[in-house]
Amino acid sequence: MAGQLSPEERGKLEAALDVGTEVVSETVEERRRRPLDNDILTLLIQAEVRCEPTLVKNVVEETLRYDNPGKLGIPRYALDDVDLRGARIRKGQRVMALLSSALRDEAAYTRASTFDLRRGADAGVAFRGGHHYCIGATLARLEGRIAIEALVSRFPEMELAGPAVFAPRPSIRKMTSLPVRLRPARA
Repeated sequence: MAGQLSPEERGKLEAALDVGTEVVSETVEERRRRPLDNDILTLLIQAEVRCEPTLVKNVVEETLRYDNPGKLGIPRYALDDVDLRGARIRKGQRVMALLSSALRDEAAYTRASTFDLRRGADAGVAFRGGHHYCIGATLARLEGRIAIEALVSRFPEMELAGPAVFAPRPSIRKMTSLPVRLRPARA
């Protein structure tokens, strides 16, 4: 039948599309990290949350997932002997459960190394879990949403003016500055 691709042609087309999609995704991530002046892609990225205020909840969750402030693992002791991906862990042996690793787990999150506001992910483990769950987690999430909504509604044309700076702390990721240009909403 005319117009149909052979399996070989379809395979080549799909491979080319995968490469193209990867290039675009990498370019978007680069613009998120290093915005350019007078760049349409940078402008679209910066306008993304302003255009869809309902994404504010996703901003909080995705930020907790993608760039969690906890650097160190959670020390635990094995209750039994366990074989884990070729490593033997003996009963009573201390192990470190790396939260950041769980939050970037490709088995749990598609494209886990990509910051994606439309992911709709629940970063539930960001505040630990079980009896170690942070009692302030709900309040922290709510404060984040309120702050982002207020900032975006008051300064809809806000834009990055430089890179984020983080304190050299061994156990927690602490941002010390994030330069932005604030432009109030036009009347």
